[in-house]
Amino acid sequence: MRRAAVINSQIGACLIAAVALFPLTGCTKRSKQIAVLTPTTGVVIWDGVHTGAVLRGRECGVSVRYNGPTRDDDLRTQLSLFERASKNHYGAIAVAPIQMEAFRDPVERVSAQGTPVIVIGGDLGIRNPNVTYVMTDNRLAGRIAARKVAEVLHNKGQIAIMGLDFRQSSNLEREFWLEQELANISGRLKVVQRRNGTANLYQEQQIAENLLDEEPRIDALVALTAASTRGALYAMKARRIKSGVHIIGFDQDLLLPIVDREIDGVVGIRANDMGRLVGQLACDRLEGKGWNGSYTLPPILLTADTLGIADIEQQLHGGGWWLGER
Repeated sequence: MRRAAVINSQIGACLIAAVALFPLTGCTKRSKQIAVLTPTTGVVIWDGVHTGAVLRGRECGVSVRYNGPTRDDDLRTQLSLFERASKNHYGAIAVAPIQMEAFRDPVERVSAQGTPVIVIGGDLGIRNPNVTYVMTDNRLAGRIAARKVAEVLHNKGQIAIMGLDFRQSSNLEREFWLEQELANISGRLKVVQRRNGTANLYQEQQIAENLLDEEPRIDALVALTAASTRGALYAMKARRIKSGVHIIGFDQDLLLPIVDREIDGVVGIRANDMGRLVGQLACDRLEGKGWNGSYTLPPILLTADTLGIADIEQQLHGGGWWLGER
């Protein structure tokens, strides 16, 4: 009887220990996973970030949960995904907000509760040890776009800028340095039209069509976002304009029109490098290392002539699309 009681007591203790340890084991496993939340998925720019994060994360034992809305203008869904991720005990959350200002309060609240947050694409102005920023050098991006405009127009022509967003400091920085560089290159490069943008593709196409129809006639369209770049291309197709108006865009979304020279160039982000940096920052944090405020990467220029370059291919594909992680 006594032996049986001892055995039963030991079994009971083991069961209690197992129950007690199970949540800790689950928590430890979850803490080695990070969430990467982008404006949408299944597009070149954000799949490149995902690829880089997965590849770097694997090197230090961190897995990646990749998610985003089905549409890149669905702010409500992205906010909901961020809220859900904040409750799942991830080791860190990386988010590329559809609208920066809409994420300021959620990021501040979640980071204050102890969850590290990596903000991709802009600076929310939050300064605490649990928040860092990974961005593209938008000053350089604007200047690169201006140089491409000058090249295709031979330093003379009328230009329209579309896709302006006064809620996004990164967007305004691109536009400011674009115009500064145009003025520096030649006084004969004139910005004659400026249009605010939206995340809605149909509206962006309508804006571009209006610019193509209005006076003064333009020689080039500079589109400051992926949506406005796509809208400009669709407007050209709808108007059956084969040549004469050049398109310079931002944020790689369309590649085939670049190959076919329907788009003269796209100033893109180093998506794979950005993803790898996100993975590295997550690894550092899980190893108890601190962050240093913000991190900036140079942009790339995608043209029909540069798409075959190894470094550019690395940024677009970076090791394969299917990585066995979601």
